[in-house]
Amino acid sequence: MRDEERVLYNRLMTVMAAAGVSWWEMDCRSGSIRFSDQSLSMLGYRPEDFASYTDFEKIIHPDDLGMVTDATEALLTGSIDRHQIEYRVRLVDGEYIWISDTASVAERNDAGEPLICVGLVADITERKQIKEALRESERKYRTLMENIPDVIYSLDRDGNILYLNEAPGTIEDYIPAMIVGKPFLELIHPADREIVVNDFLMAIKEGREYTKGLEFRCFGKNGIITWKELHSHARYDEEGNLVQEDGVLRDITDRRQAEEALRIANHKLKILTGITRHDILNQVMVLQGYLDFAQEMCVDRGQSRYLDEVKKAATAIQRDSEFTRAYEMIGVDKPVWLSLSDLVHSVEGSGRFGLPITNECENIEIYADPMLEKVFLNLMDNTVRHGEKATSVHLTCEPSGDGVIIVWEDDGTGVPDDLKKKIFSKGFGKNTGFGLFLANEILSITGITIHENGVYGEGARFEMCVPGGGWRSEEDIHC
Repeated sequence: MRDEERVLYNRLMTVMAAAGVSWWEMDCRSGSIRFSDQSLSMLGYRPEDFASYTDFEKIIHPDDLGMVTDATEALLTGSIDRHQIEYRVRLVDGEYIWISDTASVAERNDAGEPLICVGLVADITERKQIKEALRESERKYRTLMENIPDVIYSLDRDGNILYLNEAPGTIEDYIPAMIVGKPFLELIHPADREIVVNDFLMAIKEGREYTKGLEFRCFGKNGIITWKELHSHARYDEEGNLVQEDGVLRDITDRRQAEEALRIANHKLKILTGITRHDILNQVMVLQGYLDFAQEMCVDRGQSRYLDEVKKAATAIQRDSEFTRAYEMIGVDKPVWLSLSDLVHSVEGSGRFGLPITNECENIEIYADPMLEKVFLNLMDNTVRHGEKATSVHLTCEPSGDGVIIVWEDDGTGVPDDLKKKIFSKGFGKNTGFGLFLANEILSITGITIHENGVYGEGARFEMCVPGGGWRSEEDIHC
């Protein structure tokens, strides 16, 4: 080999080594085979280990040998000009690796018969492992998507369906392939389409990424109507334009039916208790009237004392009946997100009190029973009735772990230490005895607790502890 050829050869070998590629050549007549140093280094063998091609066949994985033999035979017989195949070979330590083998005929005789075959080989084990891991991941993902009871979907910027999983009962017996490319709105009950469209448009306008808990009805080709709860994530481009929406539709039909059945039962119970309460109060009114007549006619002190006790009992019955009127609505409606600012405005706008409220919780909403307004009305009523010297109320929010503490604080007399727990008991107090008891019951529906931790003589301090997940700020709402 001349010097110039040697330089070019060395350069070529350097480039091939850098690319992880090596070579082999075979005499097609004798079957002798020669591997480059790079190939031998990759396999861990010595040149003398491969006297002929049959020696190389011994290290090919048994499952791949037939495929390699057929490809080589086709190359030698002239059926193909080149082949590119992937198969496993055994290293000197017994471990198998994957190689890519690209071979062709480099020299033929005058009759066109192959004389020399050459090939390039590369270790592709890592690539095959990555490909197999990806295939396994895709298999698991597809299995999950096809068996999860929820509907997984993707929509384009115009609201057309790009993807729908093969979930059992997907959109009530629609076959995904039948509706891909169609508008998502076609699956939604006509009466609820405006709700979904308005939320979709508002999300785009606000650049909102997440939509959580949107409820609406869907119907399928079999006419069955079901309730769905939507949770979605929208993706936008750099200019803020909607690109795609991916989401989950969860079937909540059973829950909605149970809620409706409970609503009907509560409505019937409310009617029954209302009628019963009305009849009881009427009878108590009659009883109190006759007691008044009896007391006017009574001249015996002993009998008069007994009549006083009977009247107290009648008054207690009346008070307890009135209590049921307020208590029957607690927990009837499902909790909702309520703005503390709106609640403060409601208390101030009631015209019943006149004390100013300094609100430092303007951007906070809490998840509570719709009767939460009564809690704040009762707290203000408590301040006015028992605060004596109170001139104002201060509302603040203090972080506590992943929750928040809402503090209602006045500058009145405060609560004596021995009464701080008793004031939340039913019937305790100078008025009806129901105000703070009801406040505690309303708050407890969503896990909110209330305590009085003020210093007696300096004012009352009611602390409402809202657990994590039960409060949010305006920033959270628009995320």
